Amino acid sequence: MKTALYLDFGISLTKACAQAKSHGIERVLAWVGHDPARRTAMGEHELFANVADNNLTVVGALCPNDNLAYLSNTRYGRRDAIKHFKQAILSCAEHRVPLMILDAAPANQAFVESLAEIADYAHDNGIMLCVREAQGADTVGLLTAVPNLYYCLDAARSLALGQNPVERVTAAGDRLAIVLLGDVVGQDDAISERRIPGKVHDFAPLREALSAAGYQGDLVITAQADIDALSDACRFCAQ
Repeated sequence: MKTALYLDFGISLTKACAQAKSHGIERVLAWVGHDPARRTAMGEHELFANVADNNLTVVGALCPNDNLAYLSNTRYGRRDAIKHFKQAILSCAEHRVPLMILDAAPANQAFVESLAEIADYAHDNGIMLCVREAQGADTVGLLTAVPNLYYCLDAARSLALGQNPVERVTAAGDRLAIVLLGDVVGQDDAISERRIPGKVHDFAPLREALSAAGYQGDLVITAQADIDALSDACRFCAQ
């Protein structure tokens, strides 16, 4: 298993890249798209190119869910939303970013068909399309319905939803493509509220489950923390 860091580039991408490298981390998960809350409108191409210029490897792209609801719409916005996600996939392919993560959503037939089209397009371009948990979504059902779809285990999100992350490892099986590691207090899994893995819940069973499953992918630290705490998280991932 390899250690990566969620690159919360916010206002300063340079500062975020420097933070990653200060811990000896060379692999990052990048948030892509427009986010008014972070006051940035950096597109995928610019972001990926800047990260590469900082000698960091992007292990995956976490996409905003702005257009996600349109995938379930049978009349308005669906084709435009599918096009948006396909464009993001092409950007990943151009910059050799291996996977793209979307939130799952409560499924209707239109959503399943839209997701299948995007997943197939990703597969054809050498990209793994992954879904992570969301309130009211049957993620395992989506994996069953869409053959080219993979799973992103977001430990903080699962804990916030009252799930056991170990059980999600078993449910995903060989479709588990990436693991995001963060702890939570209560049900707020916002990046700003995440804790270093193990600060609230016991993460040893999850580490053991991943090892037993033969997981060899990235462990992405999603907690934003001070230097000492982040160093502790890196040591946790290295065990």
